[in-house]
Amino acid sequence: METVKIVDTTLRDGEQSSDVSFSLGQKLSIAEALAESGVTEIELGAPAMGREEVKEINAMSALLSLRTRRPRLSCWCRATQADVAEARRCRVDIVHISFPASAALMRAFRFDEDSMLREARALIARAKASFEQVSVGAMDASRADPASLRRLAEVACSAGAFRFRLADTVGCLTPLATFRSVEALREDFVDLDLDYHAHDDLGMATGNTITAVEAGATSVNVTVNGLGERAGNACLQEVVAALELRLGRSTGMDLHALRRLCALVASASGRSVPVNQPIIGAHAFLHTSGIHAAGSARDASAFCAIRPSDVAMASELGSTANILGKHSGRSMVRVAMGAAGVVLTDAELHALTDVIRERSRAMNRRLSTAEAQILLDHIRDEGPSGGARWMTLASEVSRGSEVAPCG
Repeated sequence: METVKIVDTTLRDGEQSSDVSFSLGQKLSIAEALAESGVTEIELGAPAMGREEVKEINAMSALLSLRTRRPRLSCWCRATQADVAEARRCRVDIVHISFPASAALMRAFRFDEDSMLREARALIARAKASFEQVSVGAMDASRADPASLRRLAEVACSAGAFRFRLADTVGCLTPLATFRSVEALREDFVDLDLDYHAHDDLGMATGNTITAVEAGATSVNVTVNGLGERAGNACLQEVVAALELRLGRSTGMDLHALRRLCALVASASGRSVPVNQPIIGAHAFLHTSGIHAAGSARDASAFCAIRPSDVAMASELGSTANILGKHSGRSMVRVAMGAAGVVLTDAELHALTDVIRERSRAMNRRLSTAEAQILLDHIRDEGPSGGARWMTLASEVSRGSEVAPCG
């Protein structure tokens, strides 16, 4: 089965996040990390942003040219002669030209469909004289008339573009609508590289991107950590993990490189990774519920769609410190304390489980295994008949701060 091409646009669309601005040094580090991870293509920027943008695009290109194996490099242009002229100053393999596809955007950019199609033919022809490959994008394809969209794709194909990008620019599509749109174009343009670009305004960018591949898209756009305009773009780590581990589709990417890549971009962007972020969040593979924890202790895949080791997260889970709380069952407490080298009698297990639950409620947070050990020491000092004393330890520890709160 054909490899799904991963087109990363962290350095272009990702940097268009409202509070993100990368320095040249950060861009070089991110570009190198993206190449190391195995992305197919890196969209380095938009040359129309000016002289400094062009210099930075060329600096990244020069750095990546030193690699024995490097991704394809592209830049993004509006549908203007001036943008394409600026792009010629960039050392890239691919120029991407984005055309307004919906009636709303055609009005906004002072096109009607006929003039837009004429401009498309002229711009593609001009770009092909200077670039190895030309990619054509349908901006706001999600709100475009399907027949109009097909005509733009026909012009792109006949003029020599190697790729046609469907952009859900305002993030309004659902997975079913995405499937129908991509499937219709795939049936009409069998040999065209069909690309999909999603935004996350309704929280469906990753789902829509996966659905686009199922419908026949051969390449997809992503950003690390889902950076991008407004609510962001399809998240690289989510898309790649879903394609590789659930759909069985190769992307050519190293899943074990994702954690480092995401941490690098989080630091550069100033946006920390949420603890519940799929794939790379600190709590993405942790269980608190007694039912989940007990099942997972017997079979690691019982309550996980993917294994932590698949994405190099296993080392993050060497301790069960963060999964003791008011929902923990005895199985979880036994496993957690066992991992810390503590063997419990049945009486101790029952008592410790009760006191862990009580303290978790009192403190409104989870407990660390170090805190559980202190509670166990109190239990052992009191003996098996001190049940009432065990149940008051929660409030005592809460007031006395015998141990530092766990994070």
